[in-house]
Amino acid sequence: MEYRFLRTDTAALFILDGRIDASGSIRLDTAVKEHVVPADRAVLFDMAGVSYMSSAGIRVFMGLEKALRERDGHLLLCSVQPAVLKVLEITGFDRVFTLCSTRDEALHRCRLEKGPAEACGETAIPEAAHVRLSAESFPDYCAVLKVSGSEEKICAGILDPEDLMPRIFTPGEYSMGIGDVGESAAESFPDRGMLLTTGNAIFWKPFESPDPPDFLIPRKDAPRVLLNCAFSAAVDGQFHEILVAGPVRPEGFSLSDIFSDIAAHARASRKNCPPIISMVMYAGINDLAGTPDACSPGKKIRSDPLYRSMTLVSFGIGIDTTADLSAYDHDALDLILCQNGQEAGRQDLFLYQTGLVFDAPPTFTTRDISRLVATTCGQEPCIDLVRLSAGTLLSRAVLGVTYLSAIEHTGRMPIRIAGECPGWNRTFETITRWLHPGCRDIELIPLTGGFSGTLVFRVNARDSRGRSMMPLVMKLGKWPVIEDEIRGYTDHVKRYIQNNATQIIETERLGEYGGILYNFVGIRGPDSNIFSLEDFYLSRTTDEILPVFDALFRVVLRGWYGDPKKKEIALYQEYNRFWKYEEIRAYAASKFGADPGEEEIELPFGLGRSTNPLWFVEKVMPERLSWLFEVYESSVHGDLNMKNVLMDETGNLWLIDFAETRYSHILRDIVKLEAVLKGEMVKTSSRETLAELVSLDVPFLSARTFSDIPELPHTIRDPALEKAFRCVRKLREYADMITPGDGDISQYYLGLLPYTLNLLSYTSVNEYEKEYGWITASLICRRLMESGPFVRTS
Repeated sequence: MEYRFLRTDTAALFILDGRIDASGSIRLDTAVKEHVVPADRAVLFDMAGVSYMSSAGIRVFMGLEKALRERDGHLLLCSVQPAVLKVLEITGFDRVFTLCSTRDEALHRCRLEKGPAEACGETAIPEAAHVRLSAESFPDYCAVLKVSGSEEKICAGILDPEDLMPRIFTPGEYSMGIGDVGESAAESFPDRGMLLTTGNAIFWKPFESPDPPDFLIPRKDAPRVLLNCAFSAAVDGQFHEILVAGPVRPEGFSLSDIFSDIAAHARASRKNCPPIISMVMYAGINDLAGTPDACSPGKKIRSDPLYRSMTLVSFGIGIDTTADLSAYDHDALDLILCQNGQEAGRQDLFLYQTGLVFDAPPTFTTRDISRLVATTCGQEPCIDLVRLSAGTLLSRAVLGVTYLSAIEHTGRMPIRIAGECPGWNRTFETITRWLHPGCRDIELIPLTGGFSGTLVFRVNARDSRGRSMMPLVMKLGKWPVIEDEIRGYTDHVKRYIQNNATQIIETERLGEYGGILYNFVGIRGPDSNIFSLEDFYLSRTTDEILPVFDALFRVVLRGWYGDPKKKEIALYQEYNRFWKYEEIRAYAASKFGADPGEEEIELPFGLGRSTNPLWFVEKVMPERLSWLFEVYESSVHGDLNMKNVLMDETGNLWLIDFAETRYSHILRDIVKLEAVLKGEMVKTSSRETLAELVSLDVPFLSARTFSDIPELPHTIRDPALEKAFRCVRKLREYADMITPGDGDISQYYLGLLPYTLNLLSYTSVNEYEKEYGWITASLICRRLMESGPFVRTS
């Protein structure tokens, strides 16, 4: 390792080059001992030329850091290369040393380390009338205050849970508002109150609470933190100026004094100075006036003193109300001005300042406002969070000032729905916003809807910077259905299905409704196209479809079906699940003249007399509900249909909709898919097609074992029928594969019965398809009566 040493007016600077390994660290330690003297308070290492650093090098830096800290100094590293930065991050020392992107930035930080007293004599501001003020300026940039919330709701003092909109906490951001911290906006609502973020920390306090505020300082590698806000005003951590303020009177200076002097200074020193200022402040308190409930609707700021001789950290906004404000977003500006708690008195200045009170005297060791705030928030006990009175008296202060060129009302995230969406409502809209905090806008593409009233969408979203995000799928519906799906996912999908798994990444609840957000392992990127297995089936050939069925059962569902267990199951009770049976009964009576009291009915197409499905369901099944059968059990989806399997263009497969997922009869999913293929995927629109469908089905309802899989005739006229029954043959192969040594196929027919007879209650099928369901259900019942009770244990 080689180095060059320079002494600047603000720091001892080492420019390093090479590897800081065992020998390099010895040379580094020698250089530090040779050049760093007790008067040095800032030591900077330019690491642009360092390609490697071992733990020995970190020990040298740690020893120097400790020595500098004892004399209120600090160590800085700049231009750290990726390999070295990774070592610091893994060991946690990226949070111990001050890291800067460039040498200029690091030297600027060193200049800030000069104390306030030194600065006051260097850059005094003659325009200050009430406060002894000095300033150090940064490069100019266009600063924007981001505001969100509803003026109408806040002014009326009426907030509902759906008025709390989540946003992601951004490190380095300063903000204030009304809200709470938590993963669920609905759960945050009862604890809403004042909320303040201070760059690296979050503080919040419920209205009317006598307790000190809660706080959170997220780690750099921590998961996202959600702020659920009814109102929020935020700026990033860049400042136009760092100001140091001292008193000209023994009693100190007020908040209104300092805002007035800052505004006068800005008008004199800045061209076209904005009349709206945001300010982060670290100050000593002489007399703090305000109220912890000032943000609460209807509360006014008190003017009597609350605290003395303590430390204040605050963030707020000052507006020169005599200036021309027409260039600002009026909705955003009104949202700020409507906040309750404004004091009587000066009409030329609007102040909205929220502060933290720390039970410790202030220590003005640096002009680095970010460092002062971070150190205080991380080390000192915070006793209160208050809305400050303009009359609050301060003894001394360091301020980070930003001149706001614009106010942006972030409002409610735009939601676009592609096409018609029956069932969409305001509650679903709110849940959608809660599930997508930090997004600029989203587009919802309806994928499917369930009989339970659920809605399923592909989500195309852009983040706050306008970048396209990975495609997601969202499901909205009644909360019991959503809750069952979360349970099914946790107990079965998350536990057993690993590769190509669906993942639930977010859930929300609002009243009786809820929502789930899925992402998918293996998806290619934001441009990936997600569609249902039904869409794929209807648009592709049989030869293209069969490999997909293979992948579904042999790959995706292998974790469920790969290790089945024999168990005694009451199968008649398991399959006693008829969708709207009273409607089935009424339709059969009106269409086919069926009476539950009659044991047999006459079937068309030369099929003769057969068992009446209504009689079987109402007379036979109740007698058999307690019968136990030794069959295979595993995790099953429970509602596996063509809409609950999603795909992308590369052939990835994912399951959704786990409300019915549980341990059950291993054949449940397969019999459900067979019923869907024959009853819903074939569009039967004539008596001829119906007759051909029934004739193809009869051999499949006559098989005696799982391995007895009928061949298809070469004379099938309807291509849709050929496609469906080739897929059915594939399903029968899977059924044989996952029931080793269990040859009694009657259990398969029992599973088919409810899914087939349910066709009579579906509004999505026509009269021919309902007649197919009636005929097939009868043949199944006849087969179950002929075979008698299959292998049962009691």
